[in-house]
Amino acid sequence: LLTGSSVKAGKICIGPEDFRVLIVPPVTAIGAKALEAIDGFLQQGGEVVWLERLPRLTWPLNPNQPQATLQKWFGSGKPKIGQAVKVAKGRLAFLPGDMRRISDYLEKELGPEFAVSGDLNSLRVEHRRTPDADYFLLFNDSDGFIAGQTRLGKSGSPVLIDIDTGKAYSGVSDSSGLEVRLRPHQSMCVIYSDDKPVPSGAEGMDLPVWSCERPRGEKLDLSQGWSIQLVGSELDDKWESSIGATNIELPIFRVKKRRFKQYPGWTDADYSDSEWDKIHVLRGNGLFTDNSSILLRGVLPPGTTALKRPLPVTGEYALWVNSRLMEKNLGPRFSEKGPIELKNLLTGNHDILAVETYSHSGPAGLSGQTELICGPAKIDRLKSWQQLGFGFYSGRVLYRKELNVGSRFRRAWLDLGQVQHYVEVFVNGRFIDTLLWPPYELDITKYLKEGKNELVLVTANSIANRFAWDVWGTRGSARAEPSGILGPAYLWLEK
Repeated sequence: LLTGSSVKAGKICIGPEDFRVLIVPPVTAIGAKALEAIDGFLQQGGEVVWLERLPRLTWPLNPNQPQATLQKWFGSGKPKIGQAVKVAKGRLAFLPGDMRRISDYLEKELGPEFAVSGDLNSLRVEHRRTPDADYFLLFNDSDGFIAGQTRLGKSGSPVLIDIDTGKAYSGVSDSSGLEVRLRPHQSMCVIYSDDKPVPSGAEGMDLPVWSCERPRGEKLDLSQGWSIQLVGSELDDKWESSIGATNIELPIFRVKKRRFKQYPGWTDADYSDSEWDKIHVLRGNGLFTDNSSILLRGVLPPGTTALKRPLPVTGEYALWVNSRLMEKNLGPRFSEKGPIELKNLLTGNHDILAVETYSHSGPAGLSGQTELICGPAKIDRLKSWQQLGFGFYSGRVLYRKELNVGSRFRRAWLDLGQVQHYVEVFVNGRFIDTLLWPPYELDITKYLKEGKNELVLVTANSIANRFAWDVWGTRGSARAEPSGILGPAYLWLEK
């Protein structure tokens, strides 16, 4: 590219585009003609930013050329990162490869490329030129809505393309500049065409005017009144908002070897086991061979309705839920069928499965994960999965809530607040969208109705929560992250 470039009015011209600044990546070797082109750009007033590493060789192989060129630019001293030098009419900065620092340097030395007004300080702009149009990529680099005007050096009314949806809109532009309104972290492509009012493919379209503000009006708090349900593989291949019972595995327990010592109340939900060892029961990790009674305590996630048989218990055992004895086997193993029903025993808040095992020969403990049957459970308010008792979990959770919209409205805007990490949104049984990154906000005007509505959110976290405890091979360095719909969540209604 550089060998076919030219310099005009202090800008380097490549094809139909011209650039005020040339940013060169770290290199050990560079083409001789490319190095000559960079030097020519500097001689004629160009601005060059070179990142982290300067060349030592050129091709065709000539170790003397880069040394002579660098001495011409920096003098006899060794170039230092952070140094900026005057070269003929131009300037060369030798900087680390930190884009934020590069951006700050250019803004300090050259000023903002595009003038802005209003609260557009977080607006980032990239410009590209084709033979028949100018393209500007606008990005809101902040966590809030921004609005104002920017002068892009073009006249006329542009076409705006919402990068999230691909939809086209008409831009509002006057003598003060282009009106810009962007959601948090939103990107917008602005197209000024030389001879056509709209880009190819949009001719004849009556484009709506772009607007993205939250509705002005009633703000409903959605942080309470939810039910949740842990979801296993039931939603792996489909997007649905209605499911039956789900199957979940419980891998994490606190363990204590009794060794003839008594632990009064250890089967109770409020017993403090913080000093007991914390283990997972995968790959034989929950089995012990030292002829001692093994006490295990695990927290049942909200919505647990039953324990599936056969239980993964070895040796003689007794099993309690919230201190109530559910099953005891002190002789030959019996094969009772069907799940152990728990519906009337659980509070939904820190319910405890307690198991004591003993073996006269062979290992005692849990040979694998305990399989649970789960349904929906009410929660008092939106909070992290850690706070709800299943911070070990990596997977999906279905959230469900009824909404009562009392009167007619013009616009409805859903704001879920903080989400870790992605969420599928359903309104009245209809799949609306998947939100993969902030802001977790959505216009749901077309799907909401006056009166009773149902909002369903299927959210999933990352594998980090499992890797935080499933220590195997290179695993074990991960840290469990806050997961779920953390909120605060709101519904904005404009009447």
